Amino acid sequence: MTIPHDLAGEGPAILLLHNGLCGRRMWDRQMETFAARHRVVRCDLPGFGDAPAPDGPFSFAGDALALLDELGIDRAAVVGNSLGGRVAVDLCLTAPDRVSALVLVGAGRRDWEWSEAVQQAWRDQDEAATAGDLDRAVELGLQLWLDGPGRPPGSVGGDLRARVAAMLRQTLEGELAAGDGAGPERRPEGSPADVRAATLVLVGDQDAPDMVRIADSYARDIPGARHVTMPDAAHIPSMERPEEFDRLVLGFLADVGA
Repeated sequence: MTIPHDLAGEGPAILLLHNGLCGRRMWDRQMETFAARHRVVRCDLPGFGDAPAPDGPFSFAGDALALLDELGIDRAAVVGNSLGGRVAVDLCLTAPDRVSALVLVGAGRRDWEWSEAVQQAWRDQDEAATAGDLDRAVELGLQLWLDGPGRPPGSVGGDLRARVAAMLRQTLEGELAAGDGAGPERRPEGSPADVRAATLVLVGDQDAPDMVRIADSYARDIPGARHVTMPDAAHIPSMERPEEFDRLVLGFLADVGA
């Protein structure tokens, strides 16, 4: 079954891959701004948004490729935030000829040794969710990823906080409902050093230190990668600083002819 997705615009294709907090609706703005120049695709990876959780072995990258196949898209620039960035790298390793350019935004990385601070934050969130206190679980996720650990809780408010909170709640509810049925994820061989697509590495200066270090490692390991740190942004700069994000990403894609 095709994963849930949306299409907009005409031109060179862009595939948008969401983070582990949100589903595809985190890209609402980019579905408009990117579509002025590109054919834009966004999707919900299994277990997020409107996509049911997998009930056995699965492949995020494989599902994304199957969607491109169904849509008749031979090549696409792939923009991934956090989990979506890690999946974007897997997609490059699985089918390098299908990726015209790569944009990693606060991207995760395979086999990363997470700091104790992040691991403790995840434990606290899981404990709250398991205990049925989704309000606390959501707030803990917002404080770490939307506010960022270096800013006071609630620093990012208003409609943006409400939108991310709603998506995160849906993700947590889906995880609780799915239980332990999913997995393992099938992953390709190779490493970021094998990526050959023109690559832009973006990270917010208010993101968790782990994410800043991962961005540094991608910029070091992917041949020719460009590295940009966005000021006054944490883990979701496409939502927190959308104008700057759009300028950087669209400018990069134009520059590399994607």
